[in-house]
Amino acid sequence: MPEAPKKTVNGGTDYSLTEKNKRTLQFIEDVTTNPDEVQKRVLAEILSRSAGVEYLGRHGLNGHTDRDTFKKLVPVIKYEDIQPDITRIANGDKSPILCSHPISEFLTSSGTSGGERKLMPTIEEELGRRSLLYSLLMPVMNQFVPGLDKGKGMYFLFIKSEAKTPGGLVARPVLTSFYKRASINQYKTPRCVKFKPIVELLNSRVVCSYFSPKCPKWAPGHNQWNNPN
Repeated sequence: MPEAPKKTVNGGTDYSLTEKNKRTLQFIEDVTTNPDEVQKRVLAEILSRSAGVEYLGRHGLNGHTDRDTFKKLVPVIKYEDIQPDITRIANGDKSPILCSHPISEFLTSSGTSGGERKLMPTIEEELGRRSLLYSLLMPVMNQFVPGLDKGKGMYFLFIKSEAKTPGGLVARPVLTSFYKRASINQYKTPRCVKFKPIVELLNSRVVCSYFSPKCPKWAPGHNQWNNPN
């Protein structure tokens, strides 16, 4: 599989931003030029690493890593079909039920399909894949919106509530997990602020820091923006 663009140890890159964007776009081109071959290779890697898991053993895969055998023996399923396995993991069972690697946390769905969030087990290594996916966005956007790499940018990052399963694993939405992981130190964990005067104060600081050449006059209970001389 083509190699993903690499970062240096200090979080920067060993090439200019323009060169970084070129390498990222080339990576996208490489993995999408022959997706069938890439998918076969990725499936073989997954099955090889997971040869001893309980779920594949039930279906008699017996270490096979080819796509044809996988399609023949392993059925297409719904979430409910493996929910008992997920419940075992949530309750603290650490045996290799669905994955050969330890489950690090659960990612949750929005709950819009049935009123209840679904639990999706994930492993530590998966964070790197999510980071790679998000890193592909800006080089593509930069082709159509020039100047995105210039000046300042402001992001509002929203997180949602998280919970713990009976077995002690955290369960939270994908982006909440991404922003709150300790290894992603460029994101600060937002706090839930509901006191109206404080919300107005925070809003005023954001606006003056990014859009106003002077600090606007602010007082609790007032939304007017007055720039004193």
